[in-house]
Amino acid sequence: MNAAAVSVILQFPAIVFGGGLVTNSSVGVTPLSELRTGTYLGAPGGLYPGGENFMPPSHRADGKDLAAQIQRLDAAGNPSPTGSIGILTLGMSNANQVFSKLGELMNGLWAPGVVFVNGAQGSMDAALWANSDHVAWTNAQNSITAAGLTAAQIQVVLNFHAVAHIQTPAQAWPATPGDLQTFQESIAAHTLSKFPNTKLTFWGT
Repeated sequence: MNAAAVSVILQFPAIVFGGGLVTNSSVGVTPLSELRTGTYLGAPGGLYPGGENFMPPSHRADGKDLAAQIQRLDAAGNPSPTGSIGILTLGMSNANQVFSKLGELMNGLWAPGVVFVNGAQGSMDAALWANSDHVAWTNAQNSITAAGLTAAQIQVVLNFHAVAHIQTPAQAWPATPGDLQTFQESIAAHTLSKFPNTKLTFWGT
């Protein structure tokens, strides 16, 4: 594989927050991961081709190879035994809450040199992140700087994005999920451009 980074789809575990009101436990639609070889309005289920929920072996092998390249880097991005491994998160308000909780749960458990930066932000939906010049990216960089890192030290990026209809009007199926796919492809390209040492990116469903 010649790509500088490999993407992996993750299903983030549910995190319970108090104070909410749940009026029903189901919306009557089968989750994508449970649809498998079934279809929804003609679109196949599963997280990967063929209705599969497990990544293809070749994709996993590429990811493991790239993961093995992750090491502590200095501010200029050069290998250093006293450097850092930056993990950055991107997304909207829901992502900010989930990743904030992740940061709490992992506090003190990271491997030596690992620095976790929550760059997800309220009201910043996928359409905004898809614009490489949007302030969302500037804010993320500011968070990286505040954590004592540089862009060159970011090697892992966790993504959890959505389309907010206040930004992108809802459209007939399948245009809206098509919009999200297009936005995320742009976000992936911007990530590698802004953080050239990125080795792995994970995407929440």
